[in-house]
Amino acid sequence: MSVSPAKMVSLSGTLNGEEALERQLLPPEGDSVQVQYLVVGGGVAAGYFFHYFAEPLPLQSGERSGTTASGEDVAGGFYKNALGNVSPEASCSMGAPGDPESQNIGSLSLDKTTEGTCDRAKMEVGESEAKSHTWGAERPPTEPTGPGRKTKKGGTNMPGAHKETAVRVAPYPPASHRTLSSHARSLPKLTQQEQGRKIRFLMVSAEGVLPYERPALSKGFLLGKTSFPNFNVAAGISGAIQDAQWYIDRGIRVLLNETVSSVDLANRAASLQNSQRTVYFDTLIVATGLRPVDFADLGMWSLRGVPSNIFTFRFAKEAIHTVDLVKQIKERSSAILNKALPDSDQSLGTADASKGSAVVIGSGFTGTEVAAALCQLGLKVILVTRSARLLSKIFSPELSEFYEKQFEQRRVMIIKNASVQNLVRDVDNDNRVSAVHVTLSDGTSHVLQADFVVAAVGSRPVVDFLNWQLMLADECVGGGILVDQNLQAFPSRDVQIAAASAQKPHPEVFALGDVAAFPQTRNGGRPVRYEHVWNARSMAQFLAKHLRFLEQREEREKKTAGEACDLLQEAEQEESESAAALEAAEDGDPPRTDTPQKDSDSNESDAENHERDGGYQFLPIYYSRIFDFSWKFFGFSKGTPVLVNDFDRQISRKIVALWIEADHTVQGAFLEGGAPDEEELLRRAADAAIVVSPEAIQKAKDVAEVLKLIRLGVEQPLTRRSEPA
Repeated sequence: MSVSPAKMVSLSGTLNGEEALERQLLPPEGDSVQVQYLVVGGGVAAGYFFHYFAEPLPLQSGERSGTTASGEDVAGGFYKNALGNVSPEASCSMGAPGDPESQNIGSLSLDKTTEGTCDRAKMEVGESEAKSHTWGAERPPTEPTGPGRKTKKGGTNMPGAHKETAVRVAPYPPASHRTLSSHARSLPKLTQQEQGRKIRFLMVSAEGVLPYERPALSKGFLLGKTSFPNFNVAAGISGAIQDAQWYIDRGIRVLLNETVSSVDLANRAASLQNSQRTVYFDTLIVATGLRPVDFADLGMWSLRGVPSNIFTFRFAKEAIHTVDLVKQIKERSSAILNKALPDSDQSLGTADASKGSAVVIGSGFTGTEVAAALCQLGLKVILVTRSARLLSKIFSPELSEFYEKQFEQRRVMIIKNASVQNLVRDVDNDNRVSAVHVTLSDGTSHVLQADFVVAAVGSRPVVDFLNWQLMLADECVGGGILVDQNLQAFPSRDVQIAAASAQKPHPEVFALGDVAAFPQTRNGGRPVRYEHVWNARSMAQFLAKHLRFLEQREEREKKTAGEACDLLQEAEQEESESAAALEAAEDGDPPRTDTPQKDSDSNESDAENHERDGGYQFLPIYYSRIFDFSWKFFGFSKGTPVLVNDFDRQISRKIVALWIEADHTVQGAFLEGGAPDEEELLRRAADAAIVVSPEAIQKAKDVAEVLKLIRLGVEQPLTRRSEPA
């Protein structure tokens, strides 16, 4: 079974069936595109970056989107080059540099009657403006002079050299004064006509849908509680649903079902896989996230290909396919896979033909959530894990045991300490898997029948297309792209040399989301990489603020330079007027008194200081929902876990656990069934590393008493924190 592109569009709500919307989302036609910000990746991090950074396109009073005040269609997304020329594709009515129309380019109307005239111009969406930043048609493609990062004596800030980090990072060459605006003169293979078609934003996404809240796939979508596009970004923070029109209104161009095959960082060029186009960029933002580890990575597939009923549940397409397959299984009236197993294996995994069966491999977040959802949908579920317990990376043994009981009470079979030996293909259909062959730690093997398999066996950062042109993190932190405190990546030495040879500065590349490894203070400044939606949102917000600051600083520098030029002109004028006055005085004329005065507002206050102590920081936050349980974890699972369980004692449905170090500081905090204010309390406790007594927690009669002790530790003055609460 496959999902056609048309179906994907319909289910995702990406284009809402509107051909006009599809055209407006696309970048300009041609072999190459020039863009200010190229965002590679279409996941949560990319969606939230636009949420925090992209502004709605400005419109004139009484002007409808996509037209000038006179009602003429505007080819948005273009700005004129230094000669004032506009590319032929955009030759519909546009204002000259400085005209109001040229500075207020809006998105196109969806009125069908406007189609057919200057089509390629009509599909363009206008430039958006960031706060306090003018991005207009009057801007010529001058040689960029914008901000490099501030350096210390030995160069710019680089990741610290630690024993745990094998990557040896070379320092940057001296930072050059270049702006974030046009790099047109530095870009090869671009004619002036092509430079005149520069757009502000382009997002390239391998998925067929716009950015959505990925956790909702297993937490809501699989259970039918939500559908596309109702959980598009920014539903996770109760923000506006970012559908196609939202992106169009902000001048964001989107290429779906497209990937970047390679980049040439020295020349700021990216090659697209499917369309075979080249994108020239000023700033590259890598938000590619993760790719799932599948059985092809484990060397378990031959030339026969991957079966169609195996899913990693990482992408929308797979989630949609799974939902359709579950419906088919539930609708069938008789057994389809009632195949007998060897007598020795009958006790493990005989398929219940009336219910259908699924094997879920992996006991992390995705594996446990998908297994719980499939159980709730009425399927027989077998959960296979290599670990000795569920969610062992963050749970204490007591917590793992508690949630394992919840699965077992709902007749979900958990097979621990197991490894997959083979996936057995269906005898009648080579494109399907009918059973999973596993081996246990004691050497016994079993064959588990299944209608389909969910393989949640890990993930890897998507960095292959960079071809080692950026510094990468060690495998001890899971790989990824090394970034500094402002989320800026470090070009490799080869890229620095190539850029210097071409007399260009090193490229500005940022990374955010699951793919970025940043230096964390709580980890001794060593790089860490977190695979969580809240980290992606937080990074997106931070980067948006950082880039906006750089744009504002650029504008201030340009204004200051302009004022300096004005002062020089004023001085020359004053000298000329003084000479004229002297000459007039000699001739008996009265002196002039209308000497130009200096503008009192010419020097803007630089009160806004962008320098941050430590740059980007993030307290790990994890959460999950399985069956009728919902928990959150804040901080680090370091130290000794201390747990108070109201649920088992039938006091309430709450469970609290604290990870406490030897110095009595709280490093991690877990809460099951808590209210929002209680969750916030635990977040503050883990963030501040409050001091509490493990003995006092153990002696607490219930979770409520533990929360009181935590509140006391959070609220007491710092001077008293030498004593445990």
